[in-house]
Amino acid sequence: MSRLAEKISAGELVIYQERCKGCGICVAFCPRGALSLNEGGRLVREAEKCNLCGICETFCPDFAIALVKGVNNPNA
Repeated sequence: MSRLAEKISAGELVIYQERCKGCGICVAFCPRGALSLNEGGRLVREAEKCNLCGICETFCPDFAIALVKGVNNPNA
């Protein structure tokens, strides 16, 4: 496994629902279709589709999405 792949697999995508305004920008930019808004306007991620590329985090205007390092590998 490459070093980049190790970093990605050691990470986690965190959604801060209290910050999310349901604008859908992250949904529109997700290249894998892993994000959607449910009927209540809450952001939902399909983990099996998400490759933790970080595009959603980059485009979120409300800083409601974050990629964080994995707890098992703090050097990732």
